[in-house]
Amino acid sequence: VMIKRGKIEEGTEKDKLLYDELISFAKNNDLSVAKNYDELSHMMDIQSFIDFCATEIYLGNEDWINYNNNYRLWRSRTTSSQPYEDGKWRWMIYDTEYSLDLYNLGKNYEFDAIQYIYDWGEIGQDYFTQIVLFEALMQNEDFKEQFVTTFMDLANLNFEPNSASNKLDEIVAQYSPCINDSFYRFGPDFVVDYCVPQDYFNEQVDAIRSALYNRNHYVPNMLKKHFDLEKD
Repeated sequence: VMIKRGKIEEGTEKDKLLYDELISFAKNNDLSVAKNYDELSHMMDIQSFIDFCATEIYLGNEDWINYNNNYRLWRSRTTSSQPYEDGKWRWMIYDTEYSLDLYNLGKNYEFDAIQYIYDWGEIGQDYFTQIVLFEALMQNEDFKEQFVTTFMDLANLNFEPNSASNKLDEIVAQYSPCINDSFYRFGPDFVVDYCVPQDYFNEQVDAIRSALYNRNHYVPNMLKKHFDLEKD
């Protein structure tokens, strides 16, 4: 079963009811209570949701944070002893085009995505379901600790600047030879009409590299602000 942006992509409307029950349970129960948190953990893979949220927040993906957009989750209708066949909801990341402030060349690397989530949560309780779920789970101290640990693992391992830059180099080496053909075939027109496509591509790569470096140095301060972490 797959849910995309709150609607059934694979499955039936009956399957959708289980997703609605998940959101409803989170909205209407105090998840700081261990019994409630345990019950929710039987409905969803907590670590999967943390991985999803931590990555989206780290990258500052405004298309998800501001518009409740570009999220998928899935579950196996069949349950068994096989891995992932436990009926729990798990999250998928896709379409991160609006991450790292790319359209502004990565200059807004101090984007406080957590504050934006809290602000939107106050405005759209019925619409921003993923944010509602995130805020509800933040009532629980175990979840909060697990989120912070995962977030810093992302910062120190997956998005560590040297490691991330090396991975970026691999991707650039793979796609750079195709850039001119891609822009001339698919656009956007402003690149073909007013820019040298390869130069534009290189500028975007530099922006990503800079944003990854600066974001890595900023995000610990964002966590300290919202989670009362020790300064060290």
